[in-house]
Amino acid sequence: MKKISILIALRNEERIILSCLENLKRAINEFYQGEKNKNNFEIEILLGDDNSDDKSAEIINEFIKKNQNTNYTYFKIDKLLNKINQNNLKGKVNVIYQLINQSEGETLILLDADILVNQNWLQELIKKYYQKESIKMVMGTTIPKINQESFFTNFQTIDWIFGQGVLAIFSKLGFPQTAMGNNLAFDKKIYQELGGYENIQFSVTEDVALFKAFQNYINGRWWRQQQKKQNCQTLQSVRQVSNPQKNKNQFFLQLFNSKSLAFTEAELTLKDWILQRHRWFCGAWQFSNFIKKGLLITYLFRIIFFIGIVVGIFLGGNSYLILAVFTILGINYLLILSFLVKLKLKISLSIFLQVFLFCLLEQFLYLLVGIHFLKTKKVKWKGREF
Repeated sequence: MKKISILIALRNEERIILSCLENLKRAINEFYQGEKNKNNFEIEILLGDDNSDDKSAEIINEFIKKNQNTNYTYFKIDKLLNKINQNNLKGKVNVIYQLINQSEGETLILLDADILVNQNWLQELIKKYYQKESIKMVMGTTIPKINQESFFTNFQTIDWIFGQGVLAIFSKLGFPQTAMGNNLAFDKKIYQELGGYENIQFSVTEDVALFKAFQNYINGRWWRQQQKKQNCQTLQSVRQVSNPQKNKNQFFLQLFNSKSLAFTEAELTLKDWILQRHRWFCGAWQFSNFIKKGLLITYLFRIIFFIGIVVGIFLGGNSYLILAVFTILGINYLLILSFLVKLKLKISLSIFLQVFLFCLLEQFLYLLVGIHFLKTKKVKWKGREF
């Protein structure tokens, strides 16, 4: 029987954790509706509390008491002051590290505490994970819920959809770029062979660090790095891993569909959104080469390109420049609409308009992220600074 461990890291989540657990319970019940799943899979849920000072513990313990037919475990996180590589085990990374150490599953699923999964989520994630032996990591789809009363929330929803949709295209073409750890399944054995988070370079985007470590492991770079460091890996083992399957990126599968869909909370203010995106870009920057760093900077400051085109239009009236602007905006608009259809989300007249506004405003808001990124690489998150 295969064992699956669902791991949830939390810190001061009293407002949302009960909804997270209730939705997860429905997904597990749906998963076990199939007799085959009931006979072949065992599920445990582990919750690691990173020093919450609200009522999270009380809410979780009460939920566990009422649901003793499912294997839930809740515990407080230690600071690991005696660890040699404690610099790699800070904040959420430390929580996930300890959750994995406590887990018994061969397949690990990471969920954030503010994630609300749909009832088909677990069935879809596990089905796709086990469909090919080569797959070692599967990412579900995560977006904030559309809110008819808040354009700012919908702006973030469209932003999440656009970003993941584009990443899904790259992944489908055989060039996966990253993974999101709020809705992610991966192989425990490879994680352990990597030495766990204790041996993975610390990052404020621990999911990106994990994805890059898996990617390096699969294509052989990790083994070669270890050989240089320790000079103890046999050439035969290096040769075996350095010559993987023809498509070495088949280890990763990014799902972009309604069945794997889970909902996260949108940021409440523009400042919070900028800080969130700043954290993401700091993580992406950390693991990027020279070319990718150039692309990141270009993405953040692409408004300068558009301003140049607009100025050129007004000064020169060049019809080719006008066509270029509308072509770029039109492609973005049609891509987003196609992504909404792919996720089977309801598209109203209001959404059509909001997608159009997003295409116009997105570059201006990312300029603010870019300015903040140039000012500092320090990240503020969950009341801590990294």
